[in-house]
Amino acid sequence: MEKTGIITRLRRLGISSLLALVSGGAILTLVAVNGLVSPDGAFDNPAKNEQESRFYFGANYHLQVWLAIVGVAFGLLSYGFGEAYVHLFDWWCSRQAMKDAGLDYGRYLNSQPRAPVLYGLRGFPAFTTLRYFILLVSVAASIGYKFGIINVTTFAYDQVEPRLVELQLPPIKGLGADGTPSPWFSDAPLGSNNQAFQHEIVYSNRSAPSSYTEAARMEPPLSIVMTGWASCYSILFNRVDSGYIYSREVVMVANLTEEEGEFSMGANDKGWMRQRTSSWRWFSDPSWPAVVEYRIVKPGQIQIQWARLGPWYSDPTSTVRAKVQRRLTYNIRYAVAEVSRIVSGSSCSRLSDSRGEIDLVRIFSVDSEVPQTEHSDGSLPLFRNWVDAIVYSEEATICEGVGAFVRAVMAGWASEGLDVIGGRKIRHLRNDEEPFGTEDRAVGWRSRFANFMDYPFYAGTRTGEYRGCRTDAAIIFLILGVLAMAVAATRAFVGPPVLTSWTAQHVYLVRAGALSLEEKIEELETGYKAANVRLGRLRLETETNEDAKPLTSEYRKVDF
Repeated sequence: MEKTGIITRLRRLGISSLLALVSGGAILTLVAVNGLVSPDGAFDNPAKNEQESRFYFGANYHLQVWLAIVGVAFGLLSYGFGEAYVHLFDWWCSRQAMKDAGLDYGRYLNSQPRAPVLYGLRGFPAFTTLRYFILLVSVAASIGYKFGIINVTTFAYDQVEPRLVELQLPPIKGLGADGTPSPWFSDAPLGSNNQAFQHEIVYSNRSAPSSYTEAARMEPPLSIVMTGWASCYSILFNRVDSGYIYSREVVMVANLTEEEGEFSMGANDKGWMRQRTSSWRWFSDPSWPAVVEYRIVKPGQIQIQWARLGPWYSDPTSTVRAKVQRRLTYNIRYAVAEVSRIVSGSSCSRLSDSRGEIDLVRIFSVDSEVPQTEHSDGSLPLFRNWVDAIVYSEEATICEGVGAFVRAVMAGWASEGLDVIGGRKIRHLRNDEEPFGTEDRAVGWRSRFANFMDYPFYAGTRTGEYRGCRTDAAIIFLILGVLAMAVAATRAFVGPPVLTSWTAQHVYLVRAGALSLEEKIEELETGYKAANVRLGRLRLETETNEDAKPLTSEYRKVDF
């Protein structure tokens, strides 16, 4: 055999198989590096889970695009490693044939992929096992890589257009136009699914987590904030997104003042609306129902008080005066606040009064003027029946009953005053708009981690917006990619084997006498019987500075 040039050398190795190893390995390596160098800056949408990695480039490509890219790489490697196995097998057999003992030709035949053997124990078992291993790995890889490329759950800090977060006023009536309960009616102190109201609650026993809720229900809210009733466009969030959407908007705030002094109520008091309770939980010693009176004093101010129920309540002629247990005054103003709404299940309408989330509303500035109302005395003719129903319910406590009255008035003033003020006040604000004077925005979350972003913005996690891979899959891709290119380089360095699996070469070797057959060969006639391990030996000789070549010796010729 003549000396080979580099082009001939590569051609004999199989240029297509070498390219398959190099290109497939390069693709996998680049994909792995693209995942492992995932951006980790707070505002670069890094992956939430340590087991996942967002692609640095092409994270916005469709998942099917990345599956196709990696699928092509594994297809190339499947072909390339198959050819590399053949090269390794031929190279090893060539070295055996150049030894004095020669190559056991029977075992050589039984190690061929098309040999009629069950497993290959009568061939070279190590190579047979390696061939099956490569086959099984190829099958596993063709399935497994699909689970390595994923939609990554990432942290997100995104600007949101105000028009995509609509704010509407809670209807003063208990039900909206579509039958949905108005938030002033359905929201409640300590509620985890409030939509427009947040209550600042007194926790009198913080050391006893099992009892703090009941203790809080026996105290009126220190303050109540009414925000807009928000609804987000469906394009903003997926059902699995989770976080908060922050907006700067006009809200309404009611702050509590407890009146000092002695007060009483009688059967014929004027200027108050009255309802008895069926709950006995309005007193520290729950032994008697209460009579609750509430009134609108003037625009911007309301009062509520209660006393023990007695015979005087149902007797118009009674002159008995019952001692008022407590009289509360709430002063109501508009304010500018940063409102943090919980994003969950593709909805962004939820506020919460739970202990860990009492700072969802942060006040920046408060209006010095009282809210303008449709009637000069601030009266609201439509809300009483709804408030009476809540106060009378068996589950109502001080917190629920007082909160219902305050919420109803706030919703009424915000909506009934539209004709007077020329447009609703509860709304999104532009970044440069300060309707109530200089604001203290340092208390807001935006100043802490997103000062360069305008309201509204979203901070949380997103799933399905970015593509990436599992970290362990990226490591496997990297190992396979480097291994494939190393195998290609090794094949090029070793060069083409002297003995190949090409049948035509073996025809020549038999005719040239390089093959010594020691057993009968008639049993090979059908093509469905394994070769005898003592069939014969193949020997090649090596000359200095030349490739190995067949040994033309005295071995007997075989005629075909």
